[in-house]
Amino acid sequence: MSEHQGAAPPKADRRPKGAVPYIVSPDCAAHIEWLKRALGAEAAGEVYHIPDDYEVAADWNKGGDPGKKPIVDAPVLINGGPVYMCDNVDHEKKTAIGEAGPQGRGFMVHLSVPDPDALWANVLKEGAKAKLDLKVQYWGAKFGVFEDPFGYQWSVSLDKE
Repeated sequence: MSEHQGAAPPKADRRPKGAVPYIVSPDCAAHIEWLKRALGAEAAGEVYHIPDDYEVAADWNKGGDPGKKPIVDAPVLINGGPVYMCDNVDHEKKTAIGEAGPQGRGFMVHLSVPDPDALWANVLKEGAKAKLDLKVQYWGAKFGVFEDPFGYQWSVSLDKE
């Protein structure tokens, strides 16, 4: 698994089709290592870290490596199935945060779709709340996060084939 410090995820969405689980972890790097040891997880692609202009909140890396940077995108395979992971990052405030934030703590489901604007309009009409507005993000891809009426987080991006 190669590491990209301060690099943005690629513009083209390379995630698998369908609904892809996205684990938001309080310590993504350590969590991945645990998954490797406990479940035989395997690296499944490149790991991307927050850009250099993001801040890291004091509560993010408690007692950890001072050179460690939060992860925004890390694909792994667990039992042959794809799972994506990240640290808790607030992209609107450009900050990696500790326990709570726009992406919560737990998991999201990611959808890569051909018309994210139509999907976005529909989910908001049906009662979802925008957590990260659907727009072209710093890495150049259209991406947004919403929370459904039941409290679950979903991310959406443009499927570029």
